[in-house]
Amino acid sequence: MRPDAQIAMRTALERGPAFVRDGLFSGSRAAQLRGLKAYANTISHARFVALEETFPRTREMMGHDAFHQLAEAFLSADSNLRGPIRLIGSGFPALVPDAAARDLAAAEWHWLAAHGAAEAEALTLHSIKELSPEVLVATEVSLHPATRTVMLEAPEDLAWDGMPKSDDPILLLTRPDVDVLLHRLPTSAAGLFVQLRSPTMLGSLLEIDADSVTTLIQAGALTRSKESPTT
Repeated sequence: MRPDAQIAMRTALERGPAFVRDGLFSGSRAAQLRGLKAYANTISHARFVALEETFPRTREMMGHDAFHQLAEAFLSADSNLRGPIRLIGSGFPALVPDAAARDLAAAEWHWLAAHGAAEAEALTLHSIKELSPEVLVATEVSLHPATRTVMLEAPEDLAWDGMPKSDDPILLLTRPDVDVLLHRLPTSAAGLFVQLRSPTMLGSLLEIDADSVTTLIQAGALTRSKESPTT
């Protein structure tokens, strides 16, 4: 479909039958409107399916009817009519009414973001074990591009396969290799992510919360800055 035809089709879908341009569909006017309706139904169904596949755990927790009702309201909003289908879930978690389900939806959305993030070599305990203390504290690090965090509203209620119950409110998602990994961090770790908005030395992070820094390294949440010393 040529770009001008794509624009005409989008305009017709968004603004209704009165905006179906002549020649957009073949056949009589009635046949054109039937074609537009069939196309719109197909697109609408695809968007519902994409949203369901983005948040399968949330849908299960909420129940099909409640999820479908919320999805219908979300997808009908003007702001969600033009976006690409790969970003269909952006903004959806904030609309989930229950805190536990809202946390779960946010976790699912950030899981997808971590899964599709850029590749980078993660800092590991093995890679720093031979460093002298002086070099270690001066090693400059950044967040790995796949690292994501969620500040949970109901941390004790987060239900994710294989994750033990915890009161720690920070959910950490990383993808140092193929798989997305989930960890929990205490409130004290929040300061680490403030520091990591820009490259920072490990020594500065260790002063904030040494235990959580170890967890970040074990989880593959950090990467070494190019300017960092190696010996």
